[in-house]
Amino acid sequence: MAGVPIGIFVERWIGWRGVLWLIAAGGAIAALLVDRYGPNRTLTIALMGTGLGLLALGPATHTAWTVFAVLAVTGLFGGMTMVPQQHRLFGIASDAPTVALGLNGSAIYLGGGIGSLLGGAVLDTAGSRWLPLASAVGLRTAR
Repeated sequence: MAGVPIGIFVERWIGWRGVLWLIAAGGAIAALLVDRYGPNRTLTIALMGTGLGLLALGPATHTAWTVFAVLAVTGLFGGMTMVPQQHRLFGIASDAPTVALGLNGSAIYLGGGIGSLLGGAVLDTAGSRWLPLASAVGLRTAR
């Protein structure tokens, strides 16, 4: 680490690991919220927080630290979506919960592919400034 400016070290090493840690913390927080408030309310909170984070990403692109802060919030709330969704699936498909979770995983990968396709189309046609808004609109349709 000798000779590496501390800002670069923090930005490259701690920054992204911090975001990943917050995503994991989001799952733990969601488990507590699901037990207390139920999966629907928890999922609503998670989607609203993720959407607000995505909307804030556009104005936050001026410095690395503001992007990090917005991504941390988005990661925290985004990490909160899996637990209530799995809880709902276990309740709906109590006779075959593993099949429901498998189908849910497939739908997640399909959504990631479609989201990448649409995100690329937004980048090509409207530019990067519209990407956070398009992401938030797409997230609005997720519920």
